[in-house]
Amino acid sequence: MSKLARRFAAVLLAALLVSGCAVRAYAAEHGTVDYQDMVYERYDTERFYEKQAEVKRLLEENGSKEELLAAYNGLVSEISDLETLYVLCQNSYYRDVNNSWYREESEWMYECVNTIYDEFLQTVSLILNSEYGEVLLEQEGEELSLYTDYEAMTQEEMDLAMKEQQLTAEYDQALLSEEEDRYDRIGDIFTALVGVRTEMAEYYGYDNYADYSYEIIYSRDYSTEDAAYLYSYVKAYIVPVYVSLMMKFDSSVFEALESFSYGGEEALLDLLEPYMGRISEKLSEAYSYMRQYHLYDWDVDAKKMSIGYTTYLPSYHAPFTFNASDGSFYDVTTMIHEFGHYNEFYQNGQTKYYQIDSIDVSEVHSQALELLFLAYYPEIFPEITDEVTLYTMYAILSGIVDGCLYDEFQYEVYTNPQMSAQEITDLYRELAEEYGMELYGSLAYQWMEIPHTFHQPMYYISYAVSAAAALEIWEVSLDDRQAGIDIYLDFVELGCNTGIRTALLDCGLKNVLLEDTIREIAESTAEYLGLDVEYGEWEEEERGGLLSETSETFLRIFVIAAVLLALYGIRLNRRYR
Repeated sequence: MSKLARRFAAVLLAALLVSGCAVRAYAAEHGTVDYQDMVYERYDTERFYEKQAEVKRLLEENGSKEELLAAYNGLVSEISDLETLYVLCQNSYYRDVNNSWYREESEWMYECVNTIYDEFLQTVSLILNSEYGEVLLEQEGEELSLYTDYEAMTQEEMDLAMKEQQLTAEYDQALLSEEEDRYDRIGDIFTALVGVRTEMAEYYGYDNYADYSYEIIYSRDYSTEDAAYLYSYVKAYIVPVYVSLMMKFDSSVFEALESFSYGGEEALLDLLEPYMGRISEKLSEAYSYMRQYHLYDWDVDAKKMSIGYTTYLPSYHAPFTFNASDGSFYDVTTMIHEFGHYNEFYQNGQTKYYQIDSIDVSEVHSQALELLFLAYYPEIFPEITDEVTLYTMYAILSGIVDGCLYDEFQYEVYTNPQMSAQEITDLYRELAEEYGMELYGSLAYQWMEIPHTFHQPMYYISYAVSAAAALEIWEVSLDDRQAGIDIYLDFVELGCNTGIRTALLDCGLKNVLLEDTIREIAESTAEYLGLDVEYGEWEEEERGGLLSETSETFLRIFVIAAVLLALYGIRLNRRYR
């Protein structure tokens, strides 16, 4: 972690707390407090400052090592409480985004998290630079030494963070608006966000926010140049399979999917519970725990923010999952996806506060579980097995296609930050065509409906990388189901605190950033689906090469996708974690 990352760590924490890939802090303990008994209250900052003062006193007066570590652990406990209250506040805000009290409270807590966490890391640095430094490293591990040179956040950093928070809050409100100028408002908000984030990147010495976010925010073990190669492979090999699959959607499929309903939140949980133990007793245990302590919010409520996520409540040592359910089959497949995240949290808890998890790895936990559940669809969806299977394969492939499309789109925006909102929309339309989609009318504004684009820029590539890895695991299971399950469980056991390349290697899987791997995944997926596919070609260009031409036969795909979107609320922001 570079000095730049350390200086901006507080903003990072606030940005990732509700993402399911939060900065983690604790071992896999399991609390016994029901979620209904967890109460939000504004954090009392004096508690932190009193304990901070005690640490500083011990440093000045040469207190005992035991006293110093106890005081430090007390500070860590305060950070745990602060994180927990922030998550509880966000959960309530997302449950009713029209609640002005929680919206204002969320903004206050965001600023509080940034301020307190910055103070905390300054204190950690003081300890590391004292005679107690080695003692702290013995307790926490050598990785903590990265914070030896931590610098306090400047007012400029704090101001930029608050501007970003305010603009994303404005977006949340605009997204729910039905006003005629809705897209104009959202376009203005986005161009302002691009400006703020460009200032952030430049402040830390980066040419653009895209490169900054890859290295600092997400700590990826591949670059934007590597991603450019992946774009081209996906256009050449995955897009043809994706388009051919979409041609299988007709009115009978839509009618079958529309006919499904499950009867409410508890019925949804009842529906899936029997199958968790058939994959692993570990999953069954995690699922029972989630239900016993009501660590979920999956009821249908129009006031909810249109997202789904899984997060962690560190003071209670408990994961929590949320979804803006709509009562359709889509909630079932989304619950499977989210429980992949939930189970990983339950099994591994949280890693240390100074480590950042790999989103690419985390999304494999969810997407691979979706694919492993295909074997149970004849029992879960006895009357519409084929149709939901078709949808699930569409969702996984769209994870790859959309992951590359939105990443390339945002890369172009953040490397050309002076673009107007109209120019950005035109760019989106042009890139969508390269990925086999033709956008009509208001569909050109689809990018504005994706909260990731506003809340977590440059996140989407993780869906592409992880979906490819998930398909690898699933393909093993087709030949030997237990072998595929074992690889999946091993992948979960690794946790999230490693790069995707390392995780794949450790589990005996291929590097999904290579052309041969993407081509093989495309070919085996097409074979499973019984598709006759003609693949494209790619040519290396600047920044690693893409822009392979797409056949004219691919340019009608988005009409079908739009029908799915309209009929079933299939949101491209489905994986906000």
